[in-house]
Amino acid sequence: MSNLEDRSKLPEWLQDTQNRSWEPEIIISGLTLTSLFILPTKLYEFCGMLIQDYGVDYLSAILTLMYLSFAINLFKIFFIVHLMMRLAWTGMVGLSYAFPKGVINERLFKVFSHHKFKKPAELVMQLERLCSTLFAFPVYVGIILILFTFFLLLLVSISTYFEASIIYTMALLVLSAFIYSGAALIFKNSSFARWIATSIPSTISSVYQSNLGKWPVQISVFVFMIASGPFIIEDTRGFSKFYNFSGIDTQWISKSELYFDLQESEKRFSRAFINTATFKNQDVIELNIAYYAEDERIVREYQQATGSNIGLDSLNWQDVNEFEDLIKVYVNDSLIQIEKWQYLSLPQTNQKVLSTYIDISRLPVGQNNIRIEKLTFADLEPIISRWIIRKKWAEIPFYKTAN
Repeated sequence: MSNLEDRSKLPEWLQDTQNRSWEPEIIISGLTLTSLFILPTKLYEFCGMLIQDYGVDYLSAILTLMYLSFAINLFKIFFIVHLMMRLAWTGMVGLSYAFPKGVINERLFKVFSHHKFKKPAELVMQLERLCSTLFAFPVYVGIILILFTFFLLLLVSISTYFEASIIYTMALLVLSAFIYSGAALIFKNSSFARWIATSIPSTISSVYQSNLGKWPVQISVFVFMIASGPFIIEDTRGFSKFYNFSGIDTQWISKSELYFDLQESEKRFSRAFINTATFKNQDVIELNIAYYAEDERIVREYQQATGSNIGLDSLNWQDVNEFEDLIKVYVNDSLIQIEKWQYLSLPQTNQKVLSTYIDISRLPVGQNNIRIEKLTFADLEPIISRWIIRKKWAEIPFYKTAN
C-alpha cells in the first residue's frame, strides 16, 4: 500500500496539521536558533562556576562543557539546514505560483530543449517531504541526549560528593559503558528491552532507516556530528584557565581577565585581578583572587599529610590552616605580608573572591608587577599524588603614574 493510500486513512485533523506543518516548523526553528546562539556563553560560565563554587574536578567540568556544546551545536546545525531548506521551499512555492506550467522547452536553447524538466509544484512537494522528514530528527536526538544528560549529571555529582580524582572519574565512566553494554546483551529479550526497542526514539530511528536506508541515515548523523566539531573547539577555547592546578607560564591571558573595568559584567574571573591597569594618585590597590572550593579539600589534604611521603618537607611552604594560606603574593618579586583577607562576592555573577589591599606608595613610577604563587595538589590516585608550587599561578602587570 502506498504512502498516499495510508495517508488517506488518517483523521482529517491530522491531515490538516500535516498540510500546515510548515508554519510551526519555521516558527520553532527560528525561535530555537535564537536561543541556541546565546547558550554557549552561558554554559561556559556555568561550567566555570561548577569548578570554582562547587569543587567539581576539571575533567568532569570540561567533559560537561564539551558534551553540552556538542548537543547545542548539533541542534544549531540542524535548524540552520532546516531553515535554508524552508527558504528554498518558499522560493519554489512562489515559482510554482508565477509559472505553474514550469519549463517551456520550445523557448530554450537547443542544447537544453530535449531535457524533461520537473514542474515547480513537483519540486515544492519534494522539498516539503524532505523538510518534514528532517524535522523529526531533533525529537529523536533530543530524547537520547536528555537521558544521557541525566547520566552525566549523576556521574559528576557522585565524583564531586566523594571527591574522586580524575582517574577514578574516568574509570567510573568506562565502567558505566561496560555495564550498559553487558546489560543490553544479557537482557535483550526482556520486556524492558522490548519497551526500549519500541520507544519513541527507537521508532523514529526505525522509520528513518526502513524508509531512507540504514547506511544513509547513519552517515547523515555522522556528518552532523563531525560538522559540530569546529564549534565545540571554539566554545571550549581557553577553558583551561579554570584548571586550578595549572600555572600560566604558557597561556595567553586576556586583559579582561586581569582588570575589573575591562571584564564583561556576567563573566567570571579565573585567577587574580585588580580594578584597572593604570593607577594615579593612589597609595593602595585592591587585589582580588578567585575562590576555588577545591582549595578547602587541599587544606584538609595538607593537614592530614605526613610530609615525608608526599614531598611537603622539601617545599618549604608556610603552615596551611586556611585556604588563603595556599597563596603568596609578590610585588616586583618581593614577598608581601597580607594582614587580612576579606571574603567577598562580586555583583552580577555572585562569584566568591578573596580580597585585600596592597600598599603601592613606595613603588617606583612606571610598570610594576603582581605575581601570585600557589601551593597545589595533583590528585591522580591511585597512580600518583603530589604537591607542586605554581610560581606563576597568576600575574598582573600594572602602571603607576606620577602624582
